Parts: sequence; C-alpha cells; structure tokens
Amino acid sequence: MNHHGDDKTRYDILVFAGDRIESGVTGPNFQFNDVNITSDLGLTGSNIPDTIGVGQKRRITAEVEGYTGDQDLFLLDPVSAEVR
Repeated sequence: MNHHGDDKTRYDILVFAGDRIESGVTGPNFQFNDVNITSDLGLTGSNIPDTIGVGQKRRITAEVEGYTGDQDLFLLDPVSAEVR
C-alpha cells in the first residue's frame, strides 16, 4: 500500500491471492490504483477496522479494469471488501 503520488488520502494497493504471505504468494497479482480507503473500497462486514494494512484478510469483489503484461498485474475497480 503506497500513497498515490503526493496525495495523503489516496492509495495504490497491491493485493495478493491466498491466505498467508509468509508461505509464499501464488496466483495472479492485483492492484487498486488511486483509491480512498473509506469511500472507494466499499468496506463491509460486522468488524470494519479504522485502518487497513499488510496481512489483513479480505474477501474482495471487483471489476477488472485492465492488465499490464510487463508487470503481470490485473488492475481492479473495487466494488466491496469484506473483513474475513
């Protein structure tokens, strides 16, 4: 998760498939570009955290906006993200 440019409230978020990053990442890579955590990600569920970070598990629903072959990265438009 990095700030999008110089903006302090918008982020680029890399998302890996799987449950445990420590055991290695398999599958495709995904990214949300230029999103605001509170308004764009559509956080849902009974336990919505105040912040998000590395290692938190989410069930993500998104639309694929594109694919960058040089980075092997699917670019996503968020619909919802539920805390698991």
